[in-house]
Amino acid sequence: QMCIRDRSYFKLIGPDRVFISVLIRLVFVVSFCLIGSRFSNAYFVNDWWIILNIVLFGISNGYLCSLAMIYGPEDFIEEEKESAGKMMAFYLTGGIFGGSLLAQAIMSRIVASQPCLLYTSP
Repeated sequence: QMCIRDRSYFKLIGPDRVFISVLIRLVFVVSFCLIGSRFSNAYFVNDWWIILNIVLFGISNGYLCSLAMIYGPEDFIEEEKESAGKMMAFYLTGGIFGGSLLAQAIMSRIVASQPCLLYTSP
């Protein structure tokens, strides 16, 4: 039975640089705004740029969330590590849920202000 305990190969970014990496990901916010703008055809001629943007955003999000979950409990004493992990999981899930609700509210507001976006002609 093979059990790998050393996961140092996964930790390409140290605990002090995770936050900086998350801030660098704000570039994706700018690129998503450009994709959604009416000038997107001028910047993103091919759909591969949009797909690549979404894929890189998703992979970096999963990787950095995993690193935060790995490094987070290391700052606590042994008795508090389990509680810290549970709190981190709770807030990660709450953030995903809150972001989904916010996206739904924004889309409802957009569709309410522009009903022509609700139905597309065949």
